[in-house]
Amino acid sequence: MEKNKDLVVFDFCDTLINFQTWNAFLKWMYRKYYNRDNKETFLVKLFKNYPLSIIFDYKRYLARQIKWIPIKFINEKIEDFIKILNDNQNGKVVDMMKQHLAKRNEVIIVSAWFNDYIKIWAKQYWIINVYAIELEKNKWKYTWKYVWWLDVYWNNKLKVLKQNFNLEEYNDVIVYSDSLSDLPLFNIATKKYFVCKNSKIKVPKWFISINR
Repeated sequence: MEKNKDLVVFDFCDTLINFQTWNAFLKWMYRKYYNRDNKETFLVKLFKNYPLSIIFDYKRYLARQIKWIPIKFINEKIEDFIKILNDNQNGKVVDMMKQHLAKRNEVIIVSAWFNDYIKIWAKQYWIINVYAIELEKNKWKYTWKYVWWLDVYWNNKLKVLKQNFNLEEYNDVIVYSDSLSDLPLFNIATKKYFVCKNSKIKVPKWFISINR
């Protein structure tokens, strides 16, 4: 079979968007619904930094902030959060994403954060392949549990990729990310783009550096 396109993988937070969106979304939505800020508990302060954040599953604990907010309210407000994402796009990386789309490469977004707003953001660019955390829902609200067992993080990003795509069918596998937690993806990439938040960061020579 002739290989006529590339598989292009984008991380979301601090790569396509210039901040960590999960924390921001939860705080923003909490403030919208309750008209006040949610104070960080002692446990959140203790466990929010790597590597304790992974052991403790910090992001799932944070999801409790929206546990009692009706899904109807979240759906009504989520478009306003998309505007915030659009105002904080990484122009360089988004332009490169658009170039890949124009070439009809297979563009996917793989993120360890919340599927619902990422899918809406991606739909603006006709991107349908989004793999991110999903929270369970009942009739009127989210729970703080994952829909499926797989947390889309670290090695699990690579698992998701291999489960859904045959890497042998593509000319190149191209990865864009700001984090070395995506090393499993970088290791299988033929082209590796590292998005630097700080121009002083020393990037390994086998990466292509993109300064934000």
